[in-house]
Amino acid sequence: MKTRLCLLLTLCLPHLVHANGAAFGSGNDATGGLISTDSKLRLLEEHPTVSIQSENLHVRLYAGHAMVDLTYKFKNDGRKTKAIVGFPSIGTEESPAGPGPELPPLGTKLQGNPKDLDAYTISLNGKILDWRLYSMGHPDNVGVTAKPGQWVDMFHSTQWLVSELPLAGNSENAVHITYSCPYELTMGLFEISTTFSDATFAYKLSTGRNWHGPIHEGHVEIECIGVPADCVTIAPQNRFKRVGDSFIWEFAELKPGTEDDIKVIADPRHEKRREGYILYPDRWYFSPVPCTATASSELNEDGRRFTARNLTNGLGSCWAEGVEGDGIGESVTLSLKKACKIGGFSLSNGFHQKGGSPQELRALYETNNRVAELEIKVDEKPSFRVPVPDQSAPSFIRFPHGATMAHQVKLTIAAVYRGTKYRDTCIGAIELRQVLTKEPQDLQAR
Repeated sequence: MKTRLCLLLTLCLPHLVHANGAAFGSGNDATGGLISTDSKLRLLEEHPTVSIQSENLHVRLYAGHAMVDLTYKFKNDGRKTKAIVGFPSIGTEESPAGPGPELPPLGTKLQGNPKDLDAYTISLNGKILDWRLYSMGHPDNVGVTAKPGQWVDMFHSTQWLVSELPLAGNSENAVHITYSCPYELTMGLFEISTTFSDATFAYKLSTGRNWHGPIHEGHVEIECIGVPADCVTIAPQNRFKRVGDSFIWEFAELKPGTEDDIKVIADPRHEKRREGYILYPDRWYFSPVPCTATASSELNEDGRRFTARNLTNGLGSCWAEGVEGDGIGESVTLSLKKACKIGGFSLSNGFHQKGGSPQELRALYETNNRVAELEIKVDEKPSFRVPVPDQSAPSFIRFPHGATMAHQVKLTIAAVYRGTKYRDTCIGAIELRQVLTKEPQDLQAR
């Protein structure tokens, strides 16, 4: 490792936090299906000739964000036309109090990239299309005037990524969209506590209702990669069937309404009242469990050591194994200062360092190896393997056979994601989680 390194008018209500604290919002409140507009970005009541033959939505849930792959098959039953489409992204304006930032007027062309939407691409029949970013303000009735003794924490703005689809007469066409977005999350700061809202991903299927006729067939898959499938909840209820670590919904002849909009609680996290106590989703944990870390090998490069101690010091550096090749078989051993029942651990994969732009840190992450699979051995019990998501954000990895009493936890590299340039395998941080049988008494007393 060389470290030279829908517009939706009724959805999105603001979160309120009262006098003894403030709240900060971040992330993407919702995205949606393609909206049909005219040349002045006014919504069409219904497109006269273009219909959706199929909509295939595949959402991959990682620890801190969702990756979305969306494919449409459009049919144009009329003459040659140029359909104008807007892809909505409803973002959260961070604001601890007061009226919040002033939003640009509706229809204002914006510079740069959309807020809280990354790596957006759109293509027509395999050809990448251009897009332009416009502000569509915020949904009506979202702005809330602060009353005495209240804080108003967030305001929501809608942005459209607008493209033109040149469609031949009497033709079928494939539109492919990909993007990633962080989950919507609210952090509340109180005098004696910090709380986090559920991390959510929302997709407004109803925004695509103004194409000609119904959506003839649809397929939605929500795949859990960086979050446990057992902890995920999805609305609308009774639409999705679980298949392994995925949730699937298939429909036909649907003119979608708001009752069909999809909301996924991807990470039900509530860090309650005191740092270290975590409710996830209905079980109490204490983290991090005090321990010391040792490794079978450590990289020493240009006078800089990537030691096992970095794993328990918080993010800002990392451990890197120090042998030739990918480091398969190299290990880290976490020795607990006091034995307790461990239910799993939080792991931040890959290379980490203090300082640097997000682009630089991402490049360093991708340059070096990351862990793809770990073999876990707790004391002298039989070992087992767990997959590790390829992401730098923390992932909670639960022990698949339940919590177990532990004096020592050994994690051995069993498989890796290969770096683009170097083969040193890195891990940023590990935090063991102790399972608690009930809510801590000192929290109940406050």
